Amino acid sequence: MVVLVSQGNEDLAKERLAQLIKELRGQKTQREFAKLLGTSYTAVQDWEKQIRLPKERNLKLIAQLKGWTHEELLCHLFLPNPRPETTLTNSLKILIAQIQGLSPLEMQELRDYLNTQLDQVKNAKESSMNAYLNDKQKHNLHLLLRASLKYQSPTEAMVRTGIDPELFTDIFLRNDQSRVVDYKSLEQLSSLCCRVVAWRADQLPEVDCNQTYVGEPELLFKTLANAEIDKAISDWH
Repeated sequence: MVVLVSQGNEDLAKERLAQLIKELRGQKTQREFAKLLGTSYTAVQDWEKQIRLPKERNLKLIAQLKGWTHEELLCHLFLPNPRPETTLTNSLKILIAQIQGLSPLEMQELRDYLNTQLDQVKNAKESSMNAYLNDKQKHNLHLLLRASLKYQSPTEAMVRTGIDPELFTDIFLRNDQSRVVDYKSLEQLSSLCCRVVAWRADQLPEVDCNQTYVGEPELLFKTLANAEIDKAISDWH
C-alpha cells in the first residue's frame, strides 16, 4: 500500500496518532506503555506531543494493540477521510453470517484452514522470539531464576513445574549462554520467575515472590531484554 505524504497530512497523522496513543495507553504511564512496546518512554512522549511519528516497527505494534492491520492504521493516520472503524465491525458480522450458512463439510474445511493459519502465526511468533533470545537475555534469565528461587529448593521447584532438568541446570546453575531457550521452555520457566521490583546491572534483581510471570512469557521476555532497569512494574496489567 502506498500513502503519499505531504506536510499537511503528516501533521494530521501526528495529531491522530497522539489521540490514539492516549486511548491505547489508558491508565498506564508513558513508561509502562513504552515497556509494552519495547521502546523508550521519551519516544512515547514525542508521539503524544506530536513531535514525530513512530518508526515502522512501532507502527505495526500500535496497530496490533488497536486490533488493526498496519495498512488500516496508515489509512487512519494519513487519509483525510479514513474508512470508519465501524466498517471493519460490519464486515466481520457479514462474514460470521456467511459462516453460519455453511454445510458441515464446508465448516470442516474452514476449520482446517483456520487451524493451519493459526499454526503458521504461532510458529512465526515462536521463531521470532527464539531468534530474539540473545546471550544477554539468557544471562538475565539466569540472574532472575537465582533471585526468584533464593528462598526455596530449586530442585523441588524444578520437579513441581515439570521443567526439563538439563535445561534448568544449564540456565540456573551453569549460566550456559549457548543453551537454546525456545518459547515453550520460556513458558515453563516463567512459572519460576518472580516479578521484578528493582534490577541494576549484574546484581541479583529484587523480586516480589508473591507474583510470577506464569502464563506471561512475552512480558518476561521484555523484562529479560533490559540489562539495567531502575523499576519494573510488579503489578503489570
